[in-house]
Amino acid sequence: MDNKHVVRFSDMLKNKTVKFVRRLEESEMEALMWYKNPLVLVFQDNTQLILQCDDEGNDGGAAIFYDSKQGTMETIYTV
Repeated sequence: MDNKHVVRFSDMLKNKTVKFVRRLEESEMEALMWYKNPLVLVFQDNTQLILQCDDEGNDGGAAIFYDSKQGTMETIYTV
């Protein structure tokens, strides 16, 4: 596995605090040519993390929220 990307993305997300969570706006979905509406995490510095279905950005995607302490998993779905 290529750990340089893990380090790179870890550095990008390190010390980020989520300010709020939203869905993409219609205009954003149109610009991306997406049909599925994923979650967007907006951080305190206004950078954003947008979930997509693949690395080519073909559509919005789901995620899994895993809580190892509770032993639970929940799907964050697209609409």
